[in-house]
Amino acid sequence: MKIAPGNAPFGRLMGALAVVALLVLSPSLAESRPSSDPRAPSNPAKVTVYLFWTPTCPHCVKAKTFLEALAANMPEIRLRTLELSTDEAHDRAFQALNTHFRIKPPAVPLIAVGDDVFVGFDTDDTTGAELRSNIAQCRRVRCADVAGSIINREASQIDPGLPPETGGGVRRPPIFGK
Repeated sequence: MKIAPGNAPFGRLMGALAVVALLVLSPSLAESRPSSDPRAPSNPAKVTVYLFWTPTCPHCVKAKTFLEALAANMPEIRLRTLELSTDEAHDRAFQALNTHFRIKPPAVPLIAVGDDVFVGFDTDDTTGAELRSNIAQCRRVRCADVAGSIINREASQIDPGLPPETGGGVRRPPIFGK
């Protein structure tokens, strides 16, 4: 577009308005583009949940029932159930997690999500709610699969004198309503 010499101020004004419009619209244009951030909510991560359990433990059975129903309704959850009474490798992995997280005495059910472990299971409304929250957080920020890396190592290679590798924590449900 050619601007007549007599309309130069008008041309400068239109140019300035175009620059302002670009500056104002550019953040909203950037937001409307697909994000390349892997933690973006539109691309939630799959989360692996590990459950160490025994069939004679009533809290284990409650935890297993809860987690199986949760995983059935949320395909982004990979549930790995590791029964301790049937497989020596499961026992070694259980001991390795207890050593890593310094859980004394070892107890079941032991549920690992990201860099946190839950020892015991109270109810769907208490421990279940904490697990749902932890899983949602791991889907948003792609938590490290600490349990998976420990399970995949030889349990005998883990030195009990080493400090934990993560900032994760051990959570225990309240005992008798406390």
